[in-house]
Amino acid sequence: MKKIKYISAAALVASFAGLAFGGATVNAAQRAAIDASNSTVPITRRITDIPSYRSEIDSVTFTYQIEAVSEQGSPAIYTSPTSTQQTCTFSHVSVAANQEATASGCTFDLAGLQFEEGAIGIKKFKITEIGSSNPTDFPVDDYHSYTVSVIVRRNGYDDAAGWYSAPYAEIIQTVNQPNQNTPYYVDNSNQKVATLEFANKMIEHSHVELTKNVEGAFANLDESFTFNVTVNDPNNSGVTTYHVGNKSCTVGTACANAVTLTNGAAAAIIGQSNGTDELVPGMTITITENGATDYVTSYTYKVENNGTVTTAQSPSGDSKTATDIVILGSDASGNNQNQIEFTNTRDDSILDSLTGVFFNIIPYVALATASIFGVIFIKKSKQ
Repeated sequence: MKKIKYISAAALVASFAGLAFGGATVNAAQRAAIDASNSTVPITRRITDIPSYRSEIDSVTFTYQIEAVSEQGSPAIYTSPTSTQQTCTFSHVSVAANQEATASGCTFDLAGLQFEEGAIGIKKFKITEIGSSNPTDFPVDDYHSYTVSVIVRRNGYDDAAGWYSAPYAEIIQTVNQPNQNTPYYVDNSNQKVATLEFANKMIEHSHVELTKNVEGAFANLDESFTFNVTVNDPNNSGVTTYHVGNKSCTVGTACANAVTLTNGAAAAIIGQSNGTDELVPGMTITITENGATDYVTSYTYKVENNGTVTTAQSPSGDSKTATDIVILGSDASGNNQNQIEFTNTRDDSILDSLTGVFFNIIPYVALATASIFGVIFIKKSKQ
């Protein structure tokens, strides 16, 4: 009777492995690593609808996360990217004419990603924005989401080594996968993109917008004007600090030289820059323009509270201080409508006063001129 030869499970596995790769034994260390020359995905982050009084975005950081998309059980990942969460930061980014700011030098790097031996094929990963360092002003974009496809493959069989060449992985495409559960959803799924673009509107908080205008035939439109600001809280709401432009000020204390403006420029008088400690209805503001003695100054203001608009203007003549204006209402839609506009005028009426001085000194100028010519004439006569 012929004896039966038993084959171990390990030997069977080795046999099938050999068949799968052309009869050769595959080196167990041959895992597919992401190609370093093709491991990054560009990120473009936009902030839109920035209020006109903001000239730049000081600093805000957004965080992005990558996760494997389940595909027939598992994408056979051996090691995840070195960093599964990466960031994109705005640091003193200027606001463009369309009231947007863009950080475009960011990337998501899949460096460190490796796949198990034999994991040949296309693997997919999802990248989303999950965090903001200042969500009160700059909320997370929960609409955009992207699927990055990575292909794992080999270049061919190595006759000398006796096995297929080492596998590698590279990014082949990125497609848009918008979140259908947001009000911004548009059915453009699977649209190929060159960059991961995330965006959201900046949230505008209660503030007073201070604007400077300079006019008149003899005005210097390039001249700068400085303002002192005082915000008071008669209702004791607990607000302690506020900002005028980039300067931090204390409620109840005069903020000297709080902001300097030129013609057409504006600044916001607002709560803390992180959106907390906001100014509230019922607070008052006093604004004084410094200097500008060769201009006639006037001001107008507009406060809107629940659809009721209050407008006023300064008394006639030179008025460089707007005193205790009740601030911080909102329109019927909840939008802030608190505006104070200072206008400096330099025209013929001011020139007239200077002209009066000019004509007063003309006799003295004429007498001095005649004396000089007289001396010159005498000297020439003697020669």
